[in-house]
Amino acid sequence: MTTCNRLASEFGLHPIFKEEFHQVYAENHERPEFKDLLIKMKVIDPQGVSAMDEDQWEAASKFAGFFFCLMGEVANSIIV
Repeated sequence: MTTCNRLASEFGLHPIFKEEFHQVYAENHERPEFKDLLIKMKVIDPQGVSAMDEDQWEAASKFAGFFFCLMGEVANSIIV
């Protein structure tokens, strides 16, 4: 069990989704509900064009997208 999952479990959270940032981006960047988040994160500009240079994209590969839900509750997500 990863540290993240162990900590989440201590707070009654169950892991639903974990994926590298680039994969999350590739699968979701055209979805309207995801675009606002990408703009807020400064990944793309309001026209949908990348706002990050090559070094920033490389650094983003170190991040992952996570989604947890409270154990026993039904989860709704724009990603899952």
